[in-house]
Amino acid sequence: MYTKILFIEENQKPLSWLLIASCVVMFGVYIYLVNLSVFNIFQRQQNEEKIGSVRTEVALLEAAYLRESSSFTLERAHSLGFQDAITDSAYATKNSKNVSLAVRLNEI
Repeated sequence: MYTKILFIEENQKPLSWLLIASCVVMFGVYIYLVNLSVFNIFQRQQNEEKIGSVRTEVALLEAAYLRESSSFTLERAHSLGFQDAITDSAYATKNSKNVSLAVRLNEI
C-alpha cells in the first residue's frame, strides 16, 4: 500500500495570515454590532422619555382646552369682539335621509 504525503508548507503561511485577518475582521464586526445595539437601546430609552413628556404636555393641553371650552358664553364672545350674525344661516341637503342643521339667531 502506497501512501501519498502532501506537503503544503509553501501555502501554509498565506493561509494562516488569511485566517488571522478574517478573525480580526470578524472581531471588528462583532464589536461594531454590539456597539450599535447598545446605542439603539440608549436611543430607545431617550425616545421613551420624550414620549412620556409629550404625553404629559398633551394631557395638560387637553385639560386647558376643556377648561376654556366650558367657559365660552355669549357674553364672553361679545367681550372678545365677536358679533351676532345679521342674517339667518341655514344648511340643508337635497337628500332627506341625511340630517340637516339650521342656525337662526345664535340658536343651535
